[in-house]
Amino acid sequence: VSLFEISEIVIWYSNYRSIIPNIHEIDLEKSYRLSGFLFLHPNILAGYVNFVWPIIFIRIFNSSRKRVIYLLVACLLLFATILFFSGSRGGLLGAISGLIFLLYRLILSVKAQKTFKPIFNYKIRGLGWITIIILVIMILTAYSFFWREKQIGQFIFSMLNSNDFPAFINIISSGRAEIFKYSLEAYLEHPFVGHGNASFPIAYLKEAQLPPGFFAPSAHNLLLNTAVEYGLLGLGFLIFVLVTFFMKTIAYYKNKFNSDLYFTDAYLTAMVAFLVQHIFDSMLWATNYLGAFLIVLVLMVRYISPFEEWKLGRSSYLRLNVFFIIIVSLLIISLSKEIAPNQIYSDLTYTKEIGIIKNKFCHLANKFPTNALYRFQCSISILQEKKIPNVSNMDIETIRESLQNQKIGFSRNPYWPPQEANLAVLYWFNGEKEIALKHMRNAAKSAPKNQQLWLNLGFMEEQAGNQEESLLAYERVLRLNPLLSKSIFQHSSKVFPDAKVLLGSWMVSEYLWDDWYESEVIDKDFWRGVIALSLDQVDLATRSFEKSASLYPPTLNYYVYSAYSKKISGQDELAFKITKEIADFDQQNIFTLEDPILLSLVGSMLRENGENDLAYSMFMKSYKNQNRISEDLYYSTLYGQHLLIKETSPFIISSYIILDETRSDWLWFINEVFRKEDISLAQEINFWNDQSIGLWNYLEEYK
Repeated sequence: VSLFEISEIVIWYSNYRSIIPNIHEIDLEKSYRLSGFLFLHPNILAGYVNFVWPIIFIRIFNSSRKRVIYLLVACLLLFATILFFSGSRGGLLGAISGLIFLLYRLILSVKAQKTFKPIFNYKIRGLGWITIIILVIMILTAYSFFWREKQIGQFIFSMLNSNDFPAFINIISSGRAEIFKYSLEAYLEHPFVGHGNASFPIAYLKEAQLPPGFFAPSAHNLLLNTAVEYGLLGLGFLIFVLVTFFMKTIAYYKNKFNSDLYFTDAYLTAMVAFLVQHIFDSMLWATNYLGAFLIVLVLMVRYISPFEEWKLGRSSYLRLNVFFIIIVSLLIISLSKEIAPNQIYSDLTYTKEIGIIKNKFCHLANKFPTNALYRFQCSISILQEKKIPNVSNMDIETIRESLQNQKIGFSRNPYWPPQEANLAVLYWFNGEKEIALKHMRNAAKSAPKNQQLWLNLGFMEEQAGNQEESLLAYERVLRLNPLLSKSIFQHSSKVFPDAKVLLGSWMVSEYLWDDWYESEVIDKDFWRGVIALSLDQVDLATRSFEKSASLYPPTLNYYVYSAYSKKISGQDELAFKITKEIADFDQQNIFTLEDPILLSLVGSMLRENGENDLAYSMFMKSYKNQNRISEDLYYSTLYGQHLLIKETSPFIISSYIILDETRSDWLWFINEVFRKEDISLAQEINFWNDQSIGLWNYLEEYK
């Protein structure tokens, strides 16, 4: 695993060095962080490394062959490199804790005392040396920690000027302060027995009102995670286990304190690192990490409490195994009632015929009635089969069939905003507009940063004659993404243009800004520049961007806005140079651009200057990013399987991503797709284009 990650580091830096001589307009810090490879995330990768490095450490200590020692030291350096590039603060603190724990054992071992006999003439002197060594390690680690976090953008010294200390702590902890806060609130809802096994995502989502893309699979703290799912009873049991662990460790070292180091010390070190890291992370939901943890746990128990001391007879051993087989069998039977075999479900990925997909999804929904995932997928595929939003194919029976499945799915899982929005538009077309508005309002409120849901709410309020509510929703949309003031959506609404006026007033009000960003430390100059740019106040935008760059490290997004402002002000050549460099960085995966609107803006400016191939790749990435499932991990955590088709209904307006000035470029891109790509992909993208105007496409005709 570590060698693979080293190759990833080498490739990244090789690409960086090859491209940097051609970069003249963009100045970005090397904010590279490992992918995590098999472990889904760099934090989990760091946790895995913390299981392994203590074993290598002990082998070095006990080896007498120089070649083996050199090889193992190289392994330790490899693991240290992986920990460093993981950018995992919890993983790094876990490693430090494990190292300190192991150093005490190393220095006070028999072998170390013989080797360094002069140092240990007096006990107090030996302890003094231990303290000095530990202090040196902590100082070097702290320096490394702050330097690395600054490099990858997790610690910005400008934030120290923030007047809002809780917001500052939340930012430098990557949102953990907020996660801890809402996890505690979720726990207090059911303090004694908890919300149930694997229920953290639903419980947390309900409390935090997160938009898709801000999903938290865990509390990032083992104690909090346990409290939310299992309540005080589960938390008490966990604390009992931890106390037992510490008591066993103390008892073990009373007998072995002056002995040499063995693998037991490695497993105990790994557990210390695990416990410290889990103050800031909670990673047992990752299956492969959980497997590694259980192996280390079993080995630790085996060596601390040897089996011969347990006096476990053959008959007791047999009964114990039968008991575990029964428990596992019951779990498998229970699971099989809720989840389809993975092979059957995943085979749908390769099915191209939407009618077959619809039949299989709906069959699974009937076979596994407690699984909301299959109901949601069945509902969407019913609409896709009828080629919604082709109005001629939209009959009331289709609407009602889709609505019925969506209602059942929502009754199983009422805490995922896009699915409630899907339910709302189905109610709307079924003629139940009051119920539709109720659900859309709740969906938007439950996802306060989801611009798509607020825009659809604004449109539905406008169609229902609620002009004031519509205007407030549109204003929120523009605060979330000011460039949407230039969206083609503005031509479908009489109210939407008025929201621009409110946005301009909000831009100059410090009080309103502080109220809006109550738990965030933000670069106000940057966002003021984006708002000014969306309102065509180019001079103000330029000044704001320049001030922002003097305080905060610029990002790739910053340079897109900067290039766009230069294009508007007539500096076409400079704008093109910047966008070309942005595209080069993105193509080499050195620094990547993810925002669909910004990708299309870059593509548009590239196409305007004849860079058609680069423009095509930017538009393709924009299409894929805006159509990917907003938080696929949520479904797999709850149901064991991923969503296979898009999660939002064709009735949901999604064309707001397309700006007036990129509309012709999108049409060019779709024509190019038909020329270059597989016909099924071309038809899929063309269908997306047809249905992207969603709700407003056929309101008049449907009436």
